[in-house]
Amino acid sequence: MRPQLFCVQGITATESTVADWAYQSYILYSEAGNSINYTSGDGVDEPGTLTDNTGDTEFDIGEELFVGETSVGTYYGSYTDGDSNVYLIVATGENVGIIYSTLDATTTESELPNNISTDDVNDTDPIPVCFLPGTLIATPDGDVRIETLQIGDVINSHQGPPIPIRWIGRQTVQMTLGPAERMLPVRVRAGALDRCVPHTDLDLTPDHGLMLDGLLCNAGALVNGTTIHPIPKAELGERYVVYHIEVEDHQLIIANGVPAETFLDNATRRTFDNYCEYVERFGETEGMQMLAAPRVLSRQRLPARLRDRLDQRALALAAPADAAA
Repeated sequence: MRPQLFCVQGITATESTVADWAYQSYILYSEAGNSINYTSGDGVDEPGTLTDNTGDTEFDIGEELFVGETSVGTYYGSYTDGDSNVYLIVATGENVGIIYSTLDATTTESELPNNISTDDVNDTDPIPVCFLPGTLIATPDGDVRIETLQIGDVINSHQGPPIPIRWIGRQTVQMTLGPAERMLPVRVRAGALDRCVPHTDLDLTPDHGLMLDGLLCNAGALVNGTTIHPIPKAELGERYVVYHIEVEDHQLIIANGVPAETFLDNATRRTFDNYCEYVERFGETEGMQMLAAPRVLSRQRLPARLRDRLDQRALALAAPADAAA
């Protein structure tokens, strides 16, 4: 089974002021070309905790990590096997390092492949375009919760005929591996974009595009801290699941009453839990053509007219609460 990867690499602290990650065993590796190799039988059962001692709550690629007060190397990235077991990879020198595991040494060696491709190590921060559970997708028969949709179901497109679902990606994000604050899912409150738009709160990843005034705006670019804001980590729990809908082309569908983009493969499809299902159905397919609409990636790029309108919506939604107070 091909490994699946997490789409985030930050490590969230527990009760301390540093990021930490408990492990049960480790094994040394060497890197040759694009292959990370280890020797069978060399795993060591020695529990411990990796920390960064920096006072933040995340491990960042390239930062120094410690066990106790001893430096053990720099954070290389994370790897997740086909059974969703997570391993942290720490570089200790040129082309050498340590693989840390939450499993005992014997189980670790049975779960890991003989060699790990560096292409399968999450050393960046790929975040797929996704919806969170409960998102209501418009279909010819009415709104349907995204987690209940199936491949082949027909959904409404924005200003076009209904279209069949080609694939539904599913990814589990564990909060012990992030995400970084800037990549937390975003909540667009009901009525935040226009009167009754969305018609109910819409939760989605920050890079998910919503069509507003002919612009494909990343949800993260719309954040104003009040009616559009990151979802608190405490609400997300230890883990949460995100979903993406893929159709034949990059399209706009309707989510909670808002025109929203479908999945556009930009090398992140392989990060989904059910990526193997995709490969079995379609093989390794090429990416698709992006929608022609201009894209707004940050709030600084948001046109003043649109920013002002969203601010006015925030004031309008706050007015009843202010009156009640």
